[in-house]
Amino acid sequence: MKPTSKTRIQGVVQDIDGHYVVVRLEKTDEQWRPTKVTRFETRDVPPRITILRHGVHFGLSSRWRPTEDEECPPELVDAKNPDSVHVPCGAKGELDTHVASLGHNLLGVVPEDAYLVSLPLALVEGVADSFVTVHLEEAYWKIGIVIDKKLTASLRLSPATPDALSGHLARVERYWALKRPRIPFPSVVYSLSERGTVPVEALRSTPVFVSLPDQLIADNGALKAAGVALSGTNGMVPLFSGPTPASSFRKARTGLYVTALTLVILGPLVALAPRGLGAWYEHRKSVSQDEYRQVMAGNQQIRELMTETNRLAKTALRLEETFSRRTSWGRFLDALGRERPKGLYLGRMDTRPIGKRTDVIRVALAGSSTKTTAVTTFIAKLQDMPFVSNVKLSSMERDKKRSAVSNFKILCTLTLSTD
Repeated sequence: MKPTSKTRIQGVVQDIDGHYVVVRLEKTDEQWRPTKVTRFETRDVPPRITILRHGVHFGLSSRWRPTEDEECPPELVDAKNPDSVHVPCGAKGELDTHVASLGHNLLGVVPEDAYLVSLPLALVEGVADSFVTVHLEEAYWKIGIVIDKKLTASLRLSPATPDALSGHLARVERYWALKRPRIPFPSVVYSLSERGTVPVEALRSTPVFVSLPDQLIADNGALKAAGVALSGTNGMVPLFSGPTPASSFRKARTGLYVTALTLVILGPLVALAPRGLGAWYEHRKSVSQDEYRQVMAGNQQIRELMTETNRLAKTALRLEETFSRRTSWGRFLDALGRERPKGLYLGRMDTRPIGKRTDVIRVALAGSSTKTTAVTTFIAKLQDMPFVSNVKLSSMERDKKRSAVSNFKILCTLTLSTD
């Protein structure tokens, strides 16, 4: 990583439940360590992110595709990095939504897979310049290829079983030899998963297990958010977007809020103070007003910032009304949590567009269940939802390791119009 004078950084991702996961890292003894992990509803962005001075990086969920493929359709967007072997592709609507929520402090948007490169570079002593990172998620193995300390490809391969990893790596290496024959496939393998999940004896080279802080173990959301914070905008990963214009004023905006709060608190105290203190206050207020007028007259940016502050105040009064108008997405997520039968667990939700339509989207729900009847009950409840249609069971099979558990996949269509 490039040298930085910062001593505190923050990363944000959205987990599979639709919550924001925020990880704050602080630098001590030249090492970055996570100091706080928080979760909250996407629509409830806390003031410490939108108002206070600390900037954040956001990790957008994306799928990587070969650079020679055709460009993403209009409803999707590419990250910008011409040197990558693959290019991450994410939903433009999701990108715009998160930029709107976090824009006042947003320093950049990167793929959430940034942790595949940033965590080994930050946590492994004597880390290699080029390497392969493996990480076991619930439904697949994620494999990242890093060349010259840059993430050039991220692949998702199933099945997500330990004994399948060696075969996955062999396939990736053969694919790499066809696509990039002039670039040697890295021989060093770093694992972000626990030792028991990686078949060391079956791999061509012994993997290096990255020692993760306790806060990041068994928490994929926190793991990805920490990786996003560490990646920043220093070239480790492609960028979906850079700093927002509003983020450049976050320190000045914090000063304005603090000044306003100070005046509100000091006002009653001055009224009760001796006349001498009142005269001093009036004098200082007059001097401050003169200085303020001089700054405002010569600094167009500050004048625009004050206008933005007034707009923020008006917006705050409309937050309750805005958040009360729930989109079909919000109702859908609420309904999934409320109507999920006992013994049925949702592991992943994927979406894809339906042609060029913007009012509907195809949703795939994957998970596991200890009862077959729970799946049929869940499908019936989805069919009863007015904003869900075309519900069908795509697949259902016994888990290879747990005979009492069945893995399923349900497809449905979600109408995106709002009430």
